[in-house]
Amino acid sequence: MKKINAKKFLLFIISMLVVCLVKSIFIDSIPEQEYCDFVHDVLIYWGDNYLNNIVWLLPIILSVYVISGRFYLKLREFETRYWNRKRYVKAMLKNIFISSMFFNFMIALAQIIVFTIYFNKQINIDLNILSILFRYVLENTFLNLLIIFCSMYINNYMFIVVLALIIIILSLTMTINLNVFAPNMYIPFVNIYYSESINIITILLIPLILYFIGIKYEKCDIIGGGEL
Repeated sequence: MKKINAKKFLLFIISMLVVCLVKSIFIDSIPEQEYCDFVHDVLIYWGDNYLNNIVWLLPIILSVYVISGRFYLKLREFETRYWNRKRYVKAMLKNIFISSMFFNFMIALAQIIVFTIYFNKQINIDLNILSILFRYVLENTFLNLLIIFCSMYINNYMFIVVLALIIIILSLTMTINLNVFAPNMYIPFVNIYYSESINIITILLIPLILYFIGIKYEKCDIIGGGEL
């Protein structure tokens, strides 16, 4: 078990180094910013250059692949006719939430550490930075859960992932680049790019989505990875 965990951790480190390396190619004015703005733009960025924008979405795509993909498969494979189904579902929902929060936190922390060292920035942790970090983890966790939820009901994981990315890109384009949507309009996950406050709606939606994932899973009848 330790060897497996060590391999996964090493793979995570390599993945984040590759992501940071690709990001470093596109960074220009970020190193000259104040540390709070520096951390924000390292984690959250959307501009006029769509190649830059796609690069900044790479950590989010990694999170979706690791968390949403992993737990979607787990939910499909468990034998729900076992007597401890409800207990298992509760444990699974707790595991999904904690794993998503932790993994997204590690993704954010890894990027901050790498770029802080790379640009020789002086670390200055304050409430604003903690707020940015929390919002990043919260919104990415929401996205992971939403993809799992939709995939269970539509029963097509890759379709939901692609659809989610398309909706995110279109929403950001219409809000930030084209100003079609008002910047104070709440759009799940997308609002992290133009809002500086922790969104209460997202906090309320997360347990609601977990609840409906549990309801759906308790009602399904799977034998050896059958249809949801």
